[in-house]
Amino acid sequence: MAFKIYFIILSIAALALCTSADYNSVNFSYIGPNGPEKWGSLSPNYAACSNGKIQSPVNLAYTDIVLNSELKSLDRNYVPTNATLVNNQFNIGVHFEGKVGDININGKNYSLKQLHWHVPAEHWAHGRR
Repeated sequence: MAFKIYFIILSIAALALCTSADYNSVNFSYIGPNGPEKWGSLSPNYAACSNGKIQSPVNLAYTDIVLNSELKSLDRNYVPTNATLVNNQFNIGVHFEGKVGDININGKNYSLKQLHWHVPAEHWAHGRR
């Protein structure tokens, strides 16, 4: 009998944990009433989207470009591998099946794991999306 009660309590707790995740999710989008301009007001957890100094969306303007002549060359080492193109409604991604290579940026090595693009883009270049 004690095992039955323990199992019921454990089941209820597990169900509560699974269903509570829906209350914490935020319904955001890249366009419309829940677009980037509104992200900061969708949840207190995302207030930095409105209050931050360098938060999405960012407008990359010519007047903000600073050239750094001390940067080293960009060294790439890519290898062929199989990949899957994924469209999950808010971004398009490429998931690689194996090692695809790496890139060396200013003396630091980075391994390429996946690529993705937000559709439509949240950032702007010279006032245009």
